[in-house]
Amino acid sequence: MVGLIPESDSAKEEEIMAAEITQNDVPEKQIRTSEFSRFRRVFLSRWLVAVGLVIILLFVITAIFGPLFAPYTPYEQFLDQRLVGPSTQHLLGTDYLGRDLVSRLIYGARSSLMVGVVALGIAAVIGISAVWRPVILVGLLMPSS
Repeated sequence: MVGLIPESDSAKEEEIMAAEITQNDVPEKQIRTSEFSRFRRVFLSRWLVAVGLVIILLFVITAIFGPLFAPYTPYEQFLDQRLVGPSTQHLLGTDYLGRDLVSRLIYGARSSLMVGVVALGIAAVIGISAVWRPVILVGLLMPSS
């Protein structure tokens, strides 16, 4: 009697330990995903964000391709149809000069988008210059008295 554990139990324990060692030593192959695909997955998994993205994309597409969608030019007047309510000819009606409101909204979206892009450009220039040369920005924004 060499040990208190019979041979059959010892062999089973050795096999179990060998299986545990081999399972723990070999790392599983991890799936590598790019940051963009992770961002896209998280970003679009929220339905409110996806709806907002669709609305913004529709706004941008309408602003860029406005003349193709607008039924009339924004300055075309229909003096006989002043202050008309929504109808099949004028989807949102007309103003006090008889101009189509849908056409004016579509062409106005172009101006709004341009103002937003210019404001973004100005903010980017100020922000980059604040990081690059903060002394210049402080001298421009806060001149000494």
